[in-house]
Amino acid sequence: MGRQYLLIVTSLELRKIRLSLGLSQEKLARELHVNRLSVLRWEEGDHRIPFMLELALQTLERKLQKNARKREKRKTVRSSELAVATSSVPGLTEATKPIRTQWWSFVQRLVSVDRNAPGVYELGDENGMVVYIGSSDDLRRRLTEQLNEDPSTCIRQNATQYRIEYTAEYENRERELYRVHIATYGKAPRCNDSIGSAGD
Repeated sequence: MGRQYLLIVTSLELRKIRLSLGLSQEKLARELHVNRLSVLRWEEGDHRIPFMLELALQTLERKLQKNARKREKRKTVRSSELAVATSSVPGLTEATKPIRTQWWSFVQRLVSVDRNAPGVYELGDENGMVVYIGSSDDLRRRLTEQLNEDPSTCIRQNATQYRIEYTAEYENRERELYRVHIATYGKAPRCNDSIGSAGD
């Protein structure tokens, strides 16, 4: 069951609720069908918070919890699909595993702290679905190049996050990841397919 809201939400309580739901002012405004300035003014105490906001916040929390459960279910399904697909791909050993590092936002300030080292990487969409698999002898340089591509490219339109694995065997590792992806989903990652290659 969700948290109990007060009968009248104060500006400080509204901010705490918004942050606990993991929403920016802009996202909360979109969910409540108001403009961001309204949320800003409520949180700063410049405007009175509407009484009906409590009900809207309860509804929003239930909606976000439901979406989180759906995302978790999709991840579980993908993991089991990957396990089944990996077991049936010729030439792959038990050691062949997906990249296990966490997803990071695909933005310059994060890419700039990665090492200039060889490795493989996956670019994912907002749902964590891999849209591109690549490798390079210099991961930071390659990821920066892709961030600076024309905004109309598949990568720039779809990739919102990335994860990397440093390895000297980056070309072989890229081929493994690519084969596992095709065995699991029956096709190349969306942006590899639009380029027509298995990587760089």
